[in-house]
Amino acid sequence: MDRETRVLQVICAAFCIPLAGLLWVAAKHGLAHYEQEYSFEAKYGLNPNEIYLNGAISKSMARKLDSLIDSSEEPSITVFIDSPGGTGTGAEEIVRVFAEHENVTLRLFRGARCFSACVGVFAGVRKLDRAVTDDDACFLFHAGTKEPAEAAASACELRPAESTKEPDRWTALISPNLTAFFEQCARNPAHTLEGISLDGRQLAQIVNGGYTIRCDDHVMSKSCSGLLGNRSQCR
Repeated sequence: MDRETRVLQVICAAFCIPLAGLLWVAAKHGLAHYEQEYSFEAKYGLNPNEIYLNGAISKSMARKLDSLIDSSEEPSITVFIDSPGGTGTGAEEIVRVFAEHENVTLRLFRGARCFSACVGVFAGVRKLDRAVTDDDACFLFHAGTKEPAEAAASACELRPAESTKEPDRWTALISPNLTAFFEQCARNPAHTLEGISLDGRQLAQIVNGGYTIRCDDHVMSKSCSGLLGNRSQCR
């Protein structure tokens, strides 16, 4: 073995192996951080025909929901959801699960959140005519973020998504009247990071064309408050 080759081996032993170890630790930490960002809970309720979904919308939530439904022997199931948002792909997967199980209904109970990507779940299941919302449920429509809201130390660190295709599609799925209502705002709230908050009663009025509220009165403040899932957004 020549001298140059031996020197290279020594250098690699001194730097390459420790670097590989650091990269492994970083990757492991990143995976744990990713799982934490998309934390959720999916479980049966006290009644065997009820399933509760709490937390971030994700493909993992969709898989767990599918498993719970398949394991149930109930003729009909009500899924209660309370979510601060998540991913658009996760929302699509959850809607797919509902489409494959015709005996399952989605319900937003009193005080429940349906923010951001959760709107995609509500819109898709409502299109199946199997979504019910209480008057005091709370919705947040907005353009979404580049990263999960839970990944940010504060809402001020969040960055808006580059595309508004998903919120536009979800809004249209719920009702053309909702799309028209958002267009009355000085700036379409479905195209902004802060967005707009509506409770179940207000949303129903808009969908039915009998509303008296003004769009701009319900647009969220740009002060960065409330974007991390605060129920007090609805007013």
